[in-house]
Amino acid sequence: MVLPNNQYDAEAVYFFAEGIPSKEMLYVEFEAVLDGVVGIPDGRNATFNAVYVSIGRSKRVQTAVFFKVSFNDEGLVVDNWNLPLRYLASQAKPYHGLAESVNLVAACHCDGCHYRTYLWGTELELARTLPAIKKALQENKLALYSQFSSSSLMSHIAPGLLPGDLLRKDFHAPKEQDADDRNDQQVEKIVEKYKAMLRTKLEKKERIWQDKLAEKELLLHYAEEKQNQLQEEIIQLRRNIEAEKDRAIDDFIDEIANSGIEFIASEQGVGSFAIKPRFVFNYLDNPIKFLAKQCGTSQENYAAWRVHYGNPVCQAGASTGCRCAIPVKRVENPNSFVPGESDMCQNHRMKKVGEYY
Repeated sequence: MVLPNNQYDAEAVYFFAEGIPSKEMLYVEFEAVLDGVVGIPDGRNATFNAVYVSIGRSKRVQTAVFFKVSFNDEGLVVDNWNLPLRYLASQAKPYHGLAESVNLVAACHCDGCHYRTYLWGTELELARTLPAIKKALQENKLALYSQFSSSSLMSHIAPGLLPGDLLRKDFHAPKEQDADDRNDQQVEKIVEKYKAMLRTKLEKKERIWQDKLAEKELLLHYAEEKQNQLQEEIIQLRRNIEAEKDRAIDDFIDEIANSGIEFIASEQGVGSFAIKPRFVFNYLDNPIKFLAKQCGTSQENYAAWRVHYGNPVCQAGASTGCRCAIPVKRVENPNSFVPGESDMCQNHRMKKVGEYY
């Protein structure tokens, strides 16, 4: 049973097609449609002529607002629709076109109204539509009010209760359970539709984000593959550069060798000797190692021999900064040089021998 609240009578919205109500709902249900909680599937991409009505307890139309409403391809009210139905109802003017007076807002009686483009209703349409609404109210499919006859009401009054006692606060008229259950079902239906809509939206959003995530992961995978490929190409290019450099050097050396040019290395105490072209870079990288190998001795012995050959003096005490420095006989051949003996004077050589014994 739908009863009026403190501010409004019972409210309903009727949709019309060819002058006949094609759909009717409580205003609270229509508010759910406006809020996008539920949609009207059979209203996709369509514009309807509708009537907002406030209804008194006698199921008589108190106020009627003839308005248009459009729906998108999802069956939801279009975003730019924003008509203040209750405000328009408060501005309604009496209409006496029928036996009963109705406060009315319609296109034919709203010439200067800012919202006129959102309204409908010619005189002929009013004359046809209002009786159709009255008939629908009598059928009361929305269970707007429940009526009690005086006899049925008196039958629920306790014996001995005076008529004035009806005003007492502790008296409660019996409620009809043909109407409360219907309201509960309507509320539950709206809640279920709202939940279903939210689930659909969440699933749609989830699919969108899952697709975007998969796309980004695929791009990342391609980027990683591309990075690995580029790194391999860089390594290969470096190898190719080194190989090309080596080939260029070899070609250059071969060209020199074929032209009859010879490389001669000279070292004090060793003399001069020819270097084959393929060994030129070995010599340039480490001349001491190259010459030591040519002389058949180690790099360390050759380095010590060079110091001895340049200044043949006793090296005893050199590590402490008090070198003996007595001249000794120069060893001409690196192969004959013995570090610790050939570069020491006789006294230190004998002293070293004595230390061993």
